[in-house]
Amino acid sequence: MVTFTSYITHNEAEITVEVQADVTPGAPAVWYMPNGDPGYPAEPAECEITSVTDEDGNEYVAVLSEYERDRLEETAFEKFENNRSQSYGW
Repeated sequence: MVTFTSYITHNEAEITVEVQADVTPGAPAVWYMPNGDPGYPAEPAECEITSVTDEDGNEYVAVLSEYERDRLEETAFEKFENNRSQSYGW
């Protein structure tokens, strides 16, 4: 789970929100197995925005525009990768 602070626009007002997202890393394709058998296709990374709340606890997941959802998912992926690279010392 990734949690971060961001903003959204709702009813023409910019609102500061806390975002929670579940991020699952992808896996690269493997063309051939070590024994020569065919490999398997790549699995894309996935992100699900699970909560978008303002300071009063109002929930906004259901009213996110496609643009805002994409932007928040991209930020969640970035935060996930930053956390993962820090965990491994990269």
